[in-house]
Amino acid sequence: MSFQLRHFSDYGLQMESIDNLSVYDSSFLEQMTAVPKLQTRCLPVTDPVKEAEIIESIAAAYFVEEDFDATNYELKKLLNLELLPEDLMREMDLLKRQLQVVSKRISSMIIANSVSYSTQLKNIDGIHDDLTSLIQTIAEIRRNIGLIKSENRNKLKILANHRNRKFLHRLKSSLNAIRTLYETEFQLKDLIQEENFFAAIRLYNEARKAAFTYNHFKCIRDLMEKLSETMHEIEYGLDNALASLTVIFDPDRYSSIFSAYEMLNRTTEAATKIINFTHATIENSSRTVISNFLIHRIADNELNNLSYEQLCENVCTDSTLDCVRELGFVVCKILFTFHLIMRYHVDDDERLQCTDENKDEIRSAQKILRNSAHSIFKTACMKYNILLCCQDLSTLNFDHFLDIVDMSARFRHFGRKYFGNSCTEVSVTLEKHIHLYFGRYHHDKMEELRMFLESEAFAPCPLPQRFTIFDLQEFAFLKGSLECCDNNDETIFDMNDELNLGEQLDFEVIGDFVQNPFATEADSFSCSRNMANIISNLAIPESNDDWLQESENQLNPPIISNAALNLLRFFGRYIRMTFMLDSVAEQAVASIMQLFDYFFYSLCTLFSADSEGLNLRSERLTKVLSKIEKDIIIVSSSTTEIKLGLAPCTLSSAIRLYDSNCLFALAERIVSVQSLVFIAKHLDIIRPVVESLVKNDIRMSELREFYSSILNLVNDAGCSIYSCVAVKAINYRQLIVRVSSTRWDLNELQSQHSAYVDSLLQDLEAFKKRLEMINEYLPLSKDIINTVWDIVINCSFKALVQGYSESGKKCSSEGRALMQLDLQQLISRIEQICNIHPVPHKAYVENYIKAYYLPESSFEQWIQQHSMPERLRVPGFEYRERQPYR
Repeated sequence: MSFQLRHFSDYGLQMESIDNLSVYDSSFLEQMTAVPKLQTRCLPVTDPVKEAEIIESIAAAYFVEEDFDATNYELKKLLNLELLPEDLMREMDLLKRQLQVVSKRISSMIIANSVSYSTQLKNIDGIHDDLTSLIQTIAEIRRNIGLIKSENRNKLKILANHRNRKFLHRLKSSLNAIRTLYETEFQLKDLIQEENFFAAIRLYNEARKAAFTYNHFKCIRDLMEKLSETMHEIEYGLDNALASLTVIFDPDRYSSIFSAYEMLNRTTEAATKIINFTHATIENSSRTVISNFLIHRIADNELNNLSYEQLCENVCTDSTLDCVRELGFVVCKILFTFHLIMRYHVDDDERLQCTDENKDEIRSAQKILRNSAHSIFKTACMKYNILLCCQDLSTLNFDHFLDIVDMSARFRHFGRKYFGNSCTEVSVTLEKHIHLYFGRYHHDKMEELRMFLESEAFAPCPLPQRFTIFDLQEFAFLKGSLECCDNNDETIFDMNDELNLGEQLDFEVIGDFVQNPFATEADSFSCSRNMANIISNLAIPESNDDWLQESENQLNPPIISNAALNLLRFFGRYIRMTFMLDSVAEQAVASIMQLFDYFFYSLCTLFSADSEGLNLRSERLTKVLSKIEKDIIIVSSSTTEIKLGLAPCTLSSAIRLYDSNCLFALAERIVSVQSLVFIAKHLDIIRPVVESLVKNDIRMSELREFYSSILNLVNDAGCSIYSCVAVKAINYRQLIVRVSSTRWDLNELQSQHSAYVDSLLQDLEAFKKRLEMINEYLPLSKDIINTVWDIVINCSFKALVQGYSESGKKCSSEGRALMQLDLQQLISRIEQICNIHPVPHKAYVENYIKAYYLPESSFEQWIQQHSMPERLRVPGFEYRERQPYR
């Protein structure tokens, strides 16, 4: 049956699809059945057995494939065979028989099934009709489906458009977000350029959150990588901005930058970076300052190759002071900025504590900054100290050197007070420099003093009335120190500071009104509490009248020579140096004594050397001058004392010691003596300050000896100097000769005084005239004039007594009466000439004359009581023994 259906489908009904359904005509079947009959007429009739054999002989290839090509198959079989025509005919007969048998079999099968076939054809016609009706129904259905499909297509288009619209809206939103994210990169760069890091970080965080939503886009992933790079730029710019704030501090700008670090949760890292940036700023700024002083002498490429120490070594001496001041100013400015940052955090923490009472702890930023203050100043101190170490300060002039010392002292005080760093490195360096400098400087000042004395004309310097040493610029620091100590009750350094080297000490935050220690001139000095008490005990008044009140009626300014004024300046500089660095205090005190000793010795030897062989110096004065000569003028082998080998001074040729017309240089002698008195008086005034500088017992004993011996001999020196004028003015030796040659063994009372009286009075008259001439161009106080007359009268009376004693003749009672008459005449005339009442030293002569009336047994007692005349006093100075300040 399957064979029939297969052949039926091959020759009959073809249904390719339901749309192409068709039915063949029955005539087609008749034609098919007729073909085998035509083919089998010429073939012999075979029996069934042979037919079966013939069918079995048919190759299997005929039944395998439906579209089998029998012709091609048979021809291929014959290709490789060498066949004869007979073989071909035999093969052709075989194929014919096979075709005949197959055709016969098909025909018999068709005939056998013709009834059912007819029935099937009828059924096929019915089916054909049904299919025709079905096709029409299907066509109608298709038509309706087409209409519905058309309607549905329009509806689906609407739905698709709506869906596409929603999709496009979402796409637009995504694109807008992508565009915004893309623009964020440029906005971040603008914010970085504007240094609005807080807004930049906030925008970055928002952009990063938004980018995660669209992370499925490749462009967004690329953009996130760019944003990460931009974040690095933000951090880099944030660090640069923070570094710039270590130079110039802006609280608003710093608040914005630190808020950005807080947003990044990096406050501790920010505090650490502030410290690192401050260190770097100090180092870079220090190098820049030094390089600016060398840029005109050294090429830029060479400067870049030099280390900081080499740069400092190349700074020339003339620029040392400016370089030190500039370096200190720049470094302290950076330190001020560091304190401004620290004070910002202190105030911020206080505000936080006010808002949250339960939160009393100090935040990490302030802690880190406070703990690093010591190391910050150590870096600044190191840069400053290297510059000092690399310079030879001994070649600087005194003012420049003191300016450097003063600035360094203020720098140390600044570091101790505001950074807890005692800055001992600078102190050690300064001590080395100051000892080297002071040794050279003192030697120069001694030579300079000798030069001043040798070129000195001993003319009075024009000075204001009531002038004191505190009017000199070199001593103005004492008043400044007193004011400084009144305003600041703390000392510069605590003794415990030395025990805490390298450790951070207590410090305070810089206030609003604190100035840069290098911004002001060196006109104020800090002092210790002990020194403050000593200076306050000096009771320095605003008016100098309380210092020197020699006489209420004194209107003349003090008489001081130029050399003496410079000597006072030396004293002021020495003491001023000790205020800045007390390690040279004892050396300075010894040098002050040495300067005064040389000045004292020089005046005594210059103006009392013309004594005409007379010993006009007291025994004490002679001993002291010998000691000074041994210590200063003669080189000593001792290494424990400061002793110099200076040549003695020579007097200027302009000073005429032996010219009677200028009264034997009395004016110059007065200037020298008054200079000596003025210096001695003020040394006595500042004695508490000087003694406070000495801590060594041996040096203190020397200082006490200086005050008790040398200063106490100023009167002796003045008397010795004035006496040289007096003995020449009265012709001392001739007067003695005249007195001794007078006859005292008279037998009659005389009514006329002796001739030597007139001679002496003439000399005194001449002395008075010359003294008045001196007073015209050198205004002298009454005390000075009286002192000069006192010494002249004393020399005159000593000459009288010497003449009386050298008289070889015995003195009679009438002779003693003549002595009394001569003395009375002299006293009455001296009172008129000198205008002094009473005449001094009168008792000395009277006692001697009265001794002539004594018996010989009483001479020994009288000699013991009257062996020496009373010691003269130079006005203007009275030494007062003081209790030393310790």
